[in-house]
Order: sequence, then C-alpha cells, then structure tokens
Amino acid sequence: MPSDRVKSFIVILILATTATMGYILTEQSLFPVYLAKPFQMAVSILIGLVFYYFISGLSPAIKDRRMRFTLRKIAAFIAVSVILVGFLATWIHEVTILALSAGLVAAGVSFSLREPITSLVGWFIIIFNRPFSVGDRINMNAVEGDVIDYNLFQIKLMEIGQWTDSNMYTGRILSAPTSWVLTHSIYNYTQDFSFIWDRIWVGLLYGENYEKVSADLKEITEKHVQDIVEGAERSYKRLSKKYFSHVSNFEPSVYLSFNSNWVELNIRYVTDARTRTRTRSMISRDILDYISKNGIRVASTSMNINLTGEEKS
Repeated sequence: MPSDRVKSFIVILILATTATMGYILTEQSLFPVYLAKPFQMAVSILIGLVFYYFISGLSPAIKDRRMRFTLRKIAAFIAVSVILVGFLATWIHEVTILALSAGLVAAGVSFSLREPITSLVGWFIIIFNRPFSVGDRINMNAVEGDVIDYNLFQIKLMEIGQWTDSNMYTGRILSAPTSWVLTHSIYNYTQDFSFIWDRIWVGLLYGENYEKVSADLKEITEKHVQDIVEGAERSYKRLSKKYFSHVSNFEPSVYLSFNSNWVELNIRYVTDARTRTRTRSMISRDILDYISKNGIRVASTSMNINLTGEEKS
C-alpha cells in the first residue's frame, strides 16, 4: 500500500474514532449544557473530515489526472454538506422550524447574496454537467485560457492571447467568477475534440496561374498537417459515437474567390488547438519561400495617386 494511502487511512481512523467517541459522550449527556452544542458542531466537522479523507484517499488509485482532481472536488463538496447538515441538526430539531427557517433565510439571502448563490449553482453545473474540466482550453466572456483550478466562487485560468495575438500564454493567472457559467457561453477548444480549423490568406495579382499556385499551396500545407489530420480523424470517430455530428473533410483545402483588386486563395486546414500558432508559422514560412523562389506576384492593398499641376500658359 502506498505511503500516501497509509497516511490517509491513519487520519481516517483517528477522525472516525474521535467522532464516534464524541457522539457517544454527547448522547450520554456527559457534557455541561453550555458545551453540548459546540461539541456536537465539532463532531460534525470531524465526520465531514472523515468523508473527505475517505473519498479523496481513493484518488491515488485513479490514473487520469482530471478524474483525480474531480474526485477531490466532490470529496470537498460532500464534506461541506455533511458539516452544514450537522450544524443545522445541532441548532434546529423540529422539522417545521427547519422549514420555516429555510424559507425566511432563502427570502433574505436570495437578494443580498445573489452573486454567491449564482456562483454556487455554477459550481454544481461544473461538477455534474462538466462543461469543462481542469486542463481544458476555453473562451468565456472574451476571456481565454487553460483551466487550472475552480472552486465554489472562482475559476482560475492560465491566460492566453491578449497582447501576444496568438494562442500563447501571457503568464497571467486570471480569476473569473463561477457565476459566468450561467450567464455566458463557454467555448471549449479541447473537450472531446481538441482540433480546430485555421486558415491562411494569400492574394495573387491578376495574370498569375492561380490553379497551379493553389495546387502547390495545398501540397505545402499537407506536408505539415498530415499527422494532425490522422489524429483529427481518429478523434472525430470517437466524437461521433457521443454526439450527432456530420462527417467532415479533414484534408487541407484551398478556396478561391476574387474581387476588383486580386485573386484570393484561402488555405483551410485542421490543426491542434494548442499548437495552432506554431503550425501556422511553419506553413507560412514554406509558403513565403515558395513565393520567393517562383517569383509569384503577391497582391497587397494599394492606392494610385495622380498628381496634377497648374498648366503653363
């Protein structure tokens, strides 16, 4: 048995023994009246800790890091619930008084503690509905980053984007209220399917052989995303077993359009959500080399200015 599990077992044994002795002493009325209720509250705390250490003690046997993290969160929730129930049972013995008290408390608290209550509901949704897990990359209310922790009131993200203009880390840890889960859409980049589609735009001057350039750019892109395409196809097969989804083409494509200034080539390809910037950089570098070596005339936004002067007499 691992040392961590031995320590957890010892802690559980001590807490359980203490809680049992406290319960017996309380039932036998061996404490003064003014100490009975505080002691019952202490026993409730001990029982809650027993539940916490017992459930979280199972986590070392779970190989998945995310599952271990979720199990510890559930253990904390159960422990807090047991302690709260114990506190209520200590001070309120009649069911009718309990119901009346709950109604009065709910009426007063619902207004003054609206934000904390909303955060609590959001935490329940995270635990049981799982719109995201620790390690997922999400975008919520224009905030983007990797989830590194969450609790009753806050979601902590390792921020990406902002001044980096990419999916690179900024180095800042952002704390967002858990209530955002109820009030904002959550875009999850990595849950169930960790691939996204990206594009690179190239503009050609009229007169260039856009058909040949399109084929060459597609070949350049395929060279960089071949392994990614295979991974995306495997992941999509698993996704289609869980959700109703349409079959998608994961091979790179080059779409053509034009306007009054140039011919537009849009290169669309699938990439890993976490390595989008690196993949784009590698493809762009090879495209620039290709353009330079073959003398391709690339279009850019321009303006013709005609200067006129006064006519000489």
